[in-house]
Amino acid sequence: MDTSVEMVPEMRRSSAGSSASSSSDVSQLGLLKKRIPAKLWMTLLFVFLIMIPLLIVTCAVVVSGGVAISQTYAQQTSYMKSLAEEFLGDSCLCAANEIDSLLSPFSLATQVLRRESILAFSEPRTPPAKELAAYGYSDNDPPYTWYGALWDYGGGDVAWMLLEPRNLTFDEIEFWVWRSGALDSHLHNLYNTFPGMLQIWIVTSTNLCRIYPYTNFTYIWPYDLDIREFDVYKLPLENNPAQETRWIPLYNDLAMGGWMTSSVAPIYDDSGSLLGVAGIDVTVTQVQEFILSVAVPWEGYPILLTYDGTILALTDQGSEEWHVSMGDDMQIFTDDTFYAASYLNVYLRNDTQELASLISSENNGTGYLNLFGERKVVSWSTVENTQMLLMFIVAEDSLYQIATEGRVTMTIGIGVGVGSLVLMLVSMLVVSVLFKRSISVHFSKPLGTLMATVDSIGHGNYYQIPVDYKLLELQQMSRVIVRVGQQLGSNVDLLRTLNISYQRFLPQAFLQTLGKKDFTTVKLGDSRECDITILFVDIRDFCSISQDLSSQELFQTLNHYLSVIGPVIERRNGFIDKFLGDGCLAIFPGSPADALKAAIDIQAAVDRLNAEGFLQGMLRVGIGLHKGPVLMGTVGHHDRMDVTVISKTVNIASRLENLTKLLSAKILTTDKVLTQESKWEQMRGSMIPLDASGITSRFVGHICPQGMTTPLCVYQIDTCTGAYDELKPHLADIESVIDMYESFHLEQCVCVAKSLLAEIDDRIVKLYLDKAQSYLRDGVPEPLRKLSLLPLVFDTKFD
Repeated sequence: MDTSVEMVPEMRRSSAGSSASSSSDVSQLGLLKKRIPAKLWMTLLFVFLIMIPLLIVTCAVVVSGGVAISQTYAQQTSYMKSLAEEFLGDSCLCAANEIDSLLSPFSLATQVLRRESILAFSEPRTPPAKELAAYGYSDNDPPYTWYGALWDYGGGDVAWMLLEPRNLTFDEIEFWVWRSGALDSHLHNLYNTFPGMLQIWIVTSTNLCRIYPYTNFTYIWPYDLDIREFDVYKLPLENNPAQETRWIPLYNDLAMGGWMTSSVAPIYDDSGSLLGVAGIDVTVTQVQEFILSVAVPWEGYPILLTYDGTILALTDQGSEEWHVSMGDDMQIFTDDTFYAASYLNVYLRNDTQELASLISSENNGTGYLNLFGERKVVSWSTVENTQMLLMFIVAEDSLYQIATEGRVTMTIGIGVGVGSLVLMLVSMLVVSVLFKRSISVHFSKPLGTLMATVDSIGHGNYYQIPVDYKLLELQQMSRVIVRVGQQLGSNVDLLRTLNISYQRFLPQAFLQTLGKKDFTTVKLGDSRECDITILFVDIRDFCSISQDLSSQELFQTLNHYLSVIGPVIERRNGFIDKFLGDGCLAIFPGSPADALKAAIDIQAAVDRLNAEGFLQGMLRVGIGLHKGPVLMGTVGHHDRMDVTVISKTVNIASRLENLTKLLSAKILTTDKVLTQESKWEQMRGSMIPLDASGITSRFVGHICPQGMTTPLCVYQIDTCTGAYDELKPHLADIESVIDMYESFHLEQCVCVAKSLLAEIDDRIVKLYLDKAQSYLRDGVPEPLRKLSLLPLVFDTKFD
């Protein structure tokens, strides 16, 4: 190569010398008529007939070859740029999803607090003596009044209330204070369940605050402070008919002494009246630490904004370019402002208006702009639940460096081609044709083959065979793509196996209820509110029955029992959510009739097991049923999470299952299950067949189970044909006992119940007699006298 290059100027010097010599000789030939030597003539003929056309053709071929190479290079550069942009955008989206997973548990906790607040304000409540003793009231600075309480949960935790009564009466004050006190345990439990909270609180429409854990605000907040004037109260009320969780922009809380954000949701009662706002204060430190740990490709840096454009987190590299020191600015504005300075807001800075216009156009994307005097590439993604905005900023030169690395090699190749073409016309023509063909064979076709291989892998054909290429880089790339496809195929096969195995622990029906295809798509904080039927079933006296069994025999016994009732539940369109020792919790997303049929089938299966001698024929189970709204979702943390159902409906079904022991009943259910929708008939105070098999239901009465203050309309289901035949002649008297008890005619109830028990032996009538005699002797508790009817109560706090 070096020799041929050096020959070009040598040939030019020789040509120039030959030309000069030729001109002299021709002149002598014409004037002096001298003969020209053959060697010289051949030289002149070669120069004029071969060398000049050779130079012209060479230049033409060089130009055409250069154009072809430039076009190929431009196409490859454009393709590499598009790949780089796509990779940068995907990286930004993945990081945004990570931030969403950090904050979504707090959104879920805020919704739980909102629902519990609705329940707390909907039910009357008298605080216990310990709580009443903790409240204090003073009007030392009218018209603003502090109405506060500090009382111990056993671990040194306290709660603080601030109220601005204005025109409220003392009874209205007690309404807000006493009923909101029911939330203290929820504030405490949620705070300890979700790490990372600074505080959890509610602010009512009367400016009452209930906050956990306690913080002494008296040295910071003035008496005339109205929290309803701040964004934490106003923002969740604006255009939010669905009562969704919203995140407050970055602000500096003087009471907590630092920068934070808040997850807030409005609280409305069933009539649509505003009760207040529920919220959780979260430090931004955890999010900032995540941003600092994000590795942006091509020496870029990340920046996180709140939904209003305030900078929430920025690395040192970005701080230098933006002339912002997050640590110093946080300290400077701790004492004299509540919100971040304007130069921390992208939408307010003069030098970032082009960036603000770009990112406000859509939620996710990639674009180009001039930022701080340099050409930049920006990818941005919106954090779904918080509406925060994550940006990756990369210098355009760094991003596209990979697409321009072949420019030097291409230039050398063109120079070598020019030198070779000068030597010989025929060789240049051949080289030109071969070079073009080589470009097609070694670049375009291999790239097309590689793209086809990648596309085939994308359609599920993971196991490809590597193709041999002459170019080493293409050969290596082919092997890498094949190896990645094989690894991806192995991972997909493993994922399918894991999906099948995981369905044994996480029912597919639960995933379908959450709207998920498989467990890999489940994220922490996924939830859905729906109306379903809950079934609780538990073995009676299992401890005494199994005390003589070994550990292995105990597991074999339980698994045999569960293997019988599990398919029964599945046949009735239900699924088991939790195994609870010798019992389980089942969910029926469809008709309540499915749950009732499943309960009857379980009792029939238990009868068959007893007939076979299982547990010496001593197996007895109790079942509780209730239908209502529940919140189904995932709880935990990023290393360990589980699916669960959260609702008062679950507690009611559990309480009914416990009551089957006291009432000697097999199945207890509420009127919510026995509805026309489930195609079962019901009649208060009667025992009537539920279906052609002779299975009957019986009205038990209005009952307040343990921990409940609202009466439930409860029915007993018996799976034995003719179970209530001996009671049918006495139906009117039994109904009279229930009516007289519930209408507070306790003496008449005792009289009729005693005469009825002289003829029949009925556990429910005995319960009404015992309760009536107890209330005649000790008096009806004050909370029960306020009710329109007197329920059967099984809670010691009413005794």
